[in-house]
Amino acid sequence: MASVLKDTGEIWTRLFNHRPFIRGEVIFLLREFQDTRDDRDVLQLLKILKYSTDLGQNQLNQIEQLRDYQLSSLKANIDVAFSMCSCVLEKDKLGISNKLQQNRQIRKDAWEKFINDINKKFIIADRGLQNKTKDLKKFYFNLQKKL
Repeated sequence: MASVLKDTGEIWTRLFNHRPFIRGEVIFLLREFQDTRDDRDVLQLLKILKYSTDLGQNQLNQIEQLRDYQLSSLKANIDVAFSMCSCVLEKDKLGISNKLQQNRQIRKDAWEKFINDINKKFIIADRGLQNKTKDLKKFYFNLQKKL
């Protein structure tokens, strides 16, 4: 019976205990993955190194020359734009002050005309009132004489 149990345990282990096999497969997959991954990483690093040395050796001088040329022309363009803006601003200030002076003069003239018109109307109204007052005084004076 002991041998039967031992044989049954052995059969059970062979059929249902897959740990050694799975462990071997996992280790194999890890090695394969690490090898391919390392190769890919090394290739990427070599590409980056090649690109950076190419930039450093060949294109850095070109970039510096273009930078110097473009920055000097950009500075010149900005100086021209600044001077143009300053001229426009000065003209605008002068134009605004002239326009303000003209508008003030127009308002002043209109105000003086309004005041003169009002004064003339007051004078006419005062004369009319004085005439009416004289007429009424005469009328009442004549009325008193008649009484």
